[in-house]
Amino acid sequence: MAGRQLLFERERAVSPRGANGAINRLRPEDAAAHDWYRFVLSYPPHLVRTYTERFGLGPADLVLDPFCGTGTTLVEAKKLGIPSQGIEALRMPHLAVSAKTDWTVDPAGLEQAADRVADRAERVLRRDGFSDTLLSSANGRHPLRKLPEASQKLLLANSISPLPLHKTLTLLEVMSEQADPAYSRHERLALAAALVADVGNLRFGPEVGLGRIRDDAAVVASWRSRVVRMARDIRRLAHRRDVKCAVHLGDARDPSSLVAPQSVSAVITSPPYPNEKDYTRTVRLESVILGFLDERKSLRESKQSLLRSNTRGVYRADTDDQWVADNSRVQKIAR
Repeated sequence: MAGRQLLFERERAVSPRGANGAINRLRPEDAAAHDWYRFVLSYPPHLVRTYTERFGLGPADLVLDPFCGTGTTLVEAKKLGIPSQGIEALRMPHLAVSAKTDWTVDPAGLEQAADRVADRAERVLRRDGFSDTLLSSANGRHPLRKLPEASQKLLLANSISPLPLHKTLTLLEVMSEQADPAYSRHERLALAAALVADVGNLRFGPEVGLGRIRDDAAVVASWRSRVVRMARDIRRLAHRRDVKCAVHLGDARDPSSLVAPQSVSAVITSPPYPNEKDYTRTVRLESVILGFLDERKSLRESKQSLLRSNTRGVYRADTDDQWVADNSRVQKIAR
């Protein structure tokens, strides 16, 4: 790999009350596209700008993020007019980056599609005796929709309350019935973001736990407002729509099959580092509800696709040691 490299630890931020917490916050002026969906304690867009300026990067260069997560490096590079590529092993973040860097969508069409879906979802809820906006006031005549038992078992208990889950599954069914390939990625990402911020009961600090329990939530309204925000941002970013950005679902340990040799000018990333963090837990709720995970087998396969840094993701049949068998420094530490 040619050129300069930077490795930055995504989760090095301390408490928001500290200096690092303030520095790592998303600035309001940077929110477009970045705030469609983010990991907790993602590094901030202005850090990417700092290093692209320090490295003197421009339209003739290529920035790589081999652990691209929810796409801070790629989104900011695209805003700056710099081509980029990213690699991500988890399907939920891969969906997020793919949508967050796609500004070719017709914003008016996206809003109209969202209006149709929202109207239909609200009619279905009313038909069944529920209301999206009159919280906790509906006496449903229809049994609450539920996840399959195998899927439900993958979630932290009380991740989402029964009534918000019913509304979410209703909305998801309508989205599937009226799916338009031109808008489906953005619609699904808006639902994922709503689940984490407005619908579910999780808190992140940085590990995943339970926060305030929401017995009810305006699921359809929250989802639609996020789609409208996406459309607004796409209008603002239209002048950068053709800046090249490729997002690969793959293994960062073997980038040669995804990225052309000697094509990379700089690497700006946050690699996994030795700790007990399970990255599949960070996106578990939305991964299950959107269908990326549906049983223990799919969860195990997802974990095994990662460059793992925690003991909870280690399996008997793992062959990860072969990747470092010839690395004398790692072998010395191991001995």
